[in-house]
Amino acid sequence: MVIDGQTYTGTLPGGTTAGLHVVVLNSRTLRLISDQVLATNGTGSSRDLQAAVAGALGTAVGLGGGPTIFVQTIGKPAAAGPEWQGIVASLVRLGANPELVNALDGTTEYALVSRVGSSVPPAEVSTAYDKGPYEAPSLPPARLVGTLVRSRTSDFVPNVYGTPTTKSPEGSVNLALTKIAYQPPEAWPELPGTAEESTKAQKFLCEGMKFCQPANSCPTVRECFWQRYGDDWNEKARLLTNVKFVDGKGFTATTFNGVKEELQKETDDVAAVKTYLRQLQEPFEKSGLGSYVDLQGISQTIWDSVQPPPNDNSTSFILGLIGKVAAIGGVAGGPVKAGAAGISAVFGIAAYLSDKSGRPILGAEIKARSSQLGVEMVGRIDLARQASVGLGMMIVSDYGKLTAADSHIDTDWALPADIKPTVDAFRTSSKQWFYEALIPTAFPYLIRANSNQARNLDCDKGHYEHFGFFNQPDMFQMNATVGYNADGTPITADFFFTKGIGGGASPSSSIGDEMFRPRSGPDPGLGMEKLQFFSPRVFGGRIIHAINGTYACSVGWLPGKF
Repeated sequence: MVIDGQTYTGTLPGGTTAGLHVVVLNSRTLRLISDQVLATNGTGSSRDLQAAVAGALGTAVGLGGGPTIFVQTIGKPAAAGPEWQGIVASLVRLGANPELVNALDGTTEYALVSRVGSSVPPAEVSTAYDKGPYEAPSLPPARLVGTLVRSRTSDFVPNVYGTPTTKSPEGSVNLALTKIAYQPPEAWPELPGTAEESTKAQKFLCEGMKFCQPANSCPTVRECFWQRYGDDWNEKARLLTNVKFVDGKGFTATTFNGVKEELQKETDDVAAVKTYLRQLQEPFEKSGLGSYVDLQGISQTIWDSVQPPPNDNSTSFILGLIGKVAAIGGVAGGPVKAGAAGISAVFGIAAYLSDKSGRPILGAEIKARSSQLGVEMVGRIDLARQASVGLGMMIVSDYGKLTAADSHIDTDWALPADIKPTVDAFRTSSKQWFYEALIPTAFPYLIRANSNQARNLDCDKGHYEHFGFFNQPDMFQMNATVGYNADGTPITADFFFTKGIGGGASPSSSIGDEMFRPRSGPDPGLGMEKLQFFSPRVFGGRIIHAINGTYACSVGWLPGKF
């Protein structure tokens, strides 16, 4: 693992073949608390190994202070028996999707970053996928790439993550912009010449930039950086360049040239930082109208054909719009290249600086109503834009922050010239976001049934009537591993989402085809992964167990026909 430039390397002990690399850091300082490799499989009893791993993970998760925990598979672990559920339980306490952890069957990989006790969802990634009707995807290694940001409690939490490209499979966690925003204040350097001369030279230059006026202005160039942040600073830099020395103004040419050189450098840095922060927003704003049109089509399909019951107040946890953009790969060619670190940090920091509720601006628990969702999207993009202005003002008001940020802009934060990939990624991510918001409102119940097919459930009602759920199409179902027997054989269950019980309308199979069809190929879809979509995190935190062969499958309290 590479975390803020620090490399953590682990090696499996002899006689073992797979395991978990677990790094525990203090969530305020990122000081190392624990770095260990936990072997899960070997030539001996893997069940014994996994019981020990469950205990070690439980200890790490139970540490006081709410540390930030990084988990990454080494090799491809395979669950060996019921002891595996101890591992699942500890990772679920960190917010993990249990189906992804149970999918570690010797053919898949997994990684997670989370803070114990955080309200922010974890970052997790897996190479597991639903064995549905599509070809097996070509997935990159399960390694997390992105940034950490400080929450309103000052703890580091995961912000934007995605799987790396094949060119950079090692993965990394970057804190550059986050650290700049939170670094201690640093005073501006003294200007050349005597105090009297430099003050007069600075005022003369400030007036040449059309600042330092008698009214509605700012008193010095450096104070203008943040007080007049909204001005065109590229133009101000040009005006400053054109100011010439004039004799008899109370300063020498040497002092004038020295003061001008320093202020010119600082003004150029301000212009660069402001331009960079503004360019980060451009692809998202340019895709807004197209995304809004996409929303209308999705809502027409879902809402007009399958209306939710009256006064439905179901909510769904949106996993993070900006996070999806980064995961799709529209913003980065590598772990922290092409603005990925900047985008994630800007939106993450802006969220915690501006949103009084403490929830991420572009990832919140919302009432999933289509009429509100478009307004929510536009409003939150605008809020992020406003918040980034505040972030920019904070950076340009401090010499250390300004020079540190400028040093990255044309190097590791350099933005791609072509913004179309980011715009396309934003629209795809927006569609995924909309489906995650609207589907759980129209079909709010995520069902887990010990059956291989929802239609095979025997929902007996008084020995004379048998009925099923409102959701039956195969496209909307998934078989997933939920546990393991003593001999290591997997226990599977059928997952599907539904509107209620008793038969009736089901969503059109074409909706599922759009949602789950891969993003690549001649007819690209949205590539939503069922193992991640069929999650309590999406469906309001609950999975309902339907029991075959019982009265109304033991869920008779669900809404009936509407």
